[in-house]
Amino acid sequence: MKDEDFRQMTIKVTPKPGTGTGNEIECDISGTNVCDDAIFLPKTGNYEITFEIDPKVTADWKKADPFCARLKKCPRRGSPSHGLMQVKCVAADLQSFIVEARASPIPARQVFHYRLNFADGATCDPIIIRD
Repeated sequence: MKDEDFRQMTIKVTPKPGTGTGNEIECDISGTNVCDDAIFLPKTGNYEITFEIDPKVTADWKKADPFCARLKKCPRRGSPSHGLMQVKCVAADLQSFIVEARASPIPARQVFHYRLNFADGATCDPIIIRD
């Protein structure tokens, strides 16, 4: 598949240190197709989703493992991502990374739980809904 076959979208992530339990923190997620911190995508079509850290917050993505996703359940730290959701690249400044979100060959409603991993060990577990 060629890069031009991917629709582009940018998601801004604002980590909120001091919230949550243990390493789990809350994050505000904003951008196109975002409602109540969930990303909504159509069942069909491929997307390149750029996740950017809000520049007002001092934080970096974990370079080797900024993202993982699992269908229907929260992924564990370090677990591999579902085949339809893969990290394409991480920016050298660790402020953004790109995920390729491919449509399922059989279009159906899917709920992906994903984990955002920060360099300081904090994590956040939002969702992507393909509907």
